[in-house]
Amino acid sequence: VAAAKGGVGAAGLAARTDADGVFVFTGLAPGSYVVHPGYLPRDGVWYTDAATDALREVVADSTVDAGDYPVLWEIEPRLPPDGAAVDRGHRDFSWSPVPGAGLYYLALDRGEPIPLTGTGWSLAAGDTLAPGPHVWTVIAVGAADEPVGTFGGQAEFWVRE
Repeated sequence: VAAAKGGVGAAGLAARTDADGVFVFTGLAPGSYVVHPGYLPRDGVWYTDAATDALREVVADSTVDAGDYPVLWEIEPRLPPDGAAVDRGHRDFSWSPVPGAGLYYLALDRGEPIPLTGTGWSLAAGDTLAPGPHVWTVIAVGAADEPVGTFGGQAEFWVRE
């Protein structure tokens, strides 16, 4: 909390939002405050760098001032989860929904993103993945075609022989 962005105030106080996105501060003296969000390591928060339109991750053992970047909803990669080992016959991919998302783009092994309206996708009948490491990512976009969610750069999984 600070008096103004980059200004002097009650800097250093911190609070997380509740499930509805409401900040709850305790121990503040009565008065008016300006809340300027920053993000802590391992919060799982991703945001875009407006200058490069690239996703940025909060780095461990540091704090990051998100500035004026839009914060993106963190998508949970459900199937396969990050770090999973799957059989060669694995064909299905799914992720948690993002409020306000009108479209999802799935990229498998850094290939061309596939536009999808739901929170799941399957390989075509008869298609299989080669044994070894694979990566996938999903970016959710809103009505104005702006990113509103992602699980970051990628999730990794292994296909067993």
